[in-house]
Amino acid sequence: MRALHDAGDPTPNFTSGQRVVCSICALLHATLFLHCAACVYIGILRDEVSSFTVYSLLRPTHAAWTAAYSFDLVAIAGFGVIPFSRVPPSSNGRDIFFHHLPLLFIQALFLPLVRGWHSTEPMVGQVSQNPEIAALVLQIVGWSGISSLNEMVMCMQRVDAPRGVWNTRTMYLFEMSYKACIFTVNGTCSLVASMRVMALNYVGLFSSPFCYALLVGCFFVVAMYPGMARRSLLKLHAVLMGGVDGTPPGAPALVQLLDLKAA
Repeated sequence: MRALHDAGDPTPNFTSGQRVVCSICALLHATLFLHCAACVYIGILRDEVSSFTVYSLLRPTHAAWTAAYSFDLVAIAGFGVIPFSRVPPSSNGRDIFFHHLPLLFIQALFLPLVRGWHSTEPMVGQVSQNPEIAALVLQIVGWSGISSLNEMVMCMQRVDAPRGVWNTRTMYLFEMSYKACIFTVNGTCSLVASMRVMALNYVGLFSSPFCYALLVGCFFVVAMYPGMARRSLLKLHAVLMGGVDGTPPGAPALVQLLDLKAA
């Protein structure tokens, strides 16, 4: 792995090319967010969801998810850039790898359903024949990936362009509020939809790669999200009470502040 650079560091070590890498990460996560938002919208508001609608949404969403999370890892390992402002540069990107690799594994388990492989994935028939399951599948995928808006914001905090937009108290409050929603509202909605799918498909539960992915996802939400939600709410409360300003570890504002103190 190459030596890592802080994308918010104003020193000459962070080149324009590395700034472009963070911008690409932001663009990929923005694309994933839009696809996932569409999945949630259709999955919740449409009474009848056809298999054509499901696959026309699932396939580009799966591709966007794989591209965004894979390129984050390429940014770290290939270009030496940590794309997220909330990840301390001293971590060398380990936290991102620990988060992304399991999710990419889940995406691999989604692949038979996304591609419509009947012989491998019994859920293909369920999605085609049962509109309720089709809508729930869209909700699961959507709620699971809609957090990419937060990752896009963190990438743009590293890029810090245009100035005065991404690294402001208002944006920090939005980012942390959205992060708290991810670990509370989004996680709960994804968990409930996953349990409903497994209840409706209990006969083929252990022959479906998609259902195995749901089990892994449910375990992750139950085991990790309560602690993450608590930390996010505590940070948000501290910012609202004025105890801290919410500046991420790698944001230019903090880097410059530390430089001033050192001087």
